Amino acid sequence: MGTETELLRCYLEARDTAREDEVLGALVFDNASPVIRRIVGRRLMTSPAQDREDVAGDVILDLVSRLKRLKREGDTPIERFTAYVAVAAHNGCDQYLRHRYPQRHRLKNRLRYLLSKTPNLALWEDWEHGWICGRRAWRDRPPVPLDPELVSRLGARVRAPAQILVELFGLVSGPVEFDELTSTLAVFWGVRDAITSLELVEQAAAAPELAADSLFAQKQSLEKLWSEIEDLPPPQRAALLLNLRDGTGGSALWMLPGAGIATVRRVAELVGMAAEEFAVLWIRLPWSDIEIGQHLGLARQQVINLRQAARQRLGRRLRGESAAAARKVPAS
Repeated sequence: MGTETELLRCYLEARDTAREDEVLGALVFDNASPVIRRIVGRRLMTSPAQDREDVAGDVILDLVSRLKRLKREGDTPIERFTAYVAVAAHNGCDQYLRHRYPQRHRLKNRLRYLLSKTPNLALWEDWEHGWICGRRAWRDRPPVPLDPELVSRLGARVRAPAQILVELFGLVSGPVEFDELTSTLAVFWGVRDAITSLELVEQAAAAPELAADSLFAQKQSLEKLWSEIEDLPPPQRAALLLNLRDGTGGSALWMLPGAGIATVRRVAELVGMAAEEFAVLWIRLPWSDIEIGQHLGLARQQVINLRQAARQRLGRRLRGESAAAARKVPAS
């Protein structure tokens, strides 16, 4: 039906209501909607599907209102329609994230300030990728993905934030999307927003991008381990799971929903908590021995003893299974 520029001109010049609606539909739903949904889908990929749909719908409604106002009142013209639509989609995502994740939003504001004040670093806008950041000399380059493992290479957290930024950009080969930088440094500094809905926790925990590829290769071993954990006495189980840590010191429980081993509801049941209560506490894991003791009504040393007993029992059971399996293998 024509380019976006021709469609916009046809819409603004249309005098017949039927023709006006036809061109507006083509402009919004054939041209703008795919751009909006692609950007919203990419930026909010871990958010609930209904939230993504709501954000995209709100952006489309705002766009229709803007176009009608432009025709009616001769508002400021839109020179590059696709770029305008993309920026509107990014703004819609920003507004959603600002309300959903206030701690993350505060971190983004801090990073904006640091990027503007740190020599040789900059933050600039791209209509396709939104905000991009990095060294000033990288302005003409496309963004590169940030490796999640980068967090482990950044060293000590207790340093000047500007120094950490400079070090991070020394570990990448080009500029990065500002959202990715924020997510990476949120993990590095432990910036988290409270989650009050079990459904949100389930979706975040089970998101494929949160689990390393190697996790799925180890799924069979995890299933076997989880089966043994389920058979532990309840106090041992709680002492073990509530303090379970991964290689970075964070909670390792996210691996279970992420690999399809157990739901958050099931984990909550096994540590003796209501599902919604556990969902709220999820982001505070792993717990200290004192916190676990308060939950179980036990002293700190008793919690340590329970966890040690759980590990010893699991070790014996898993070693026994491995030995039995080895005996079944025929000699070559």
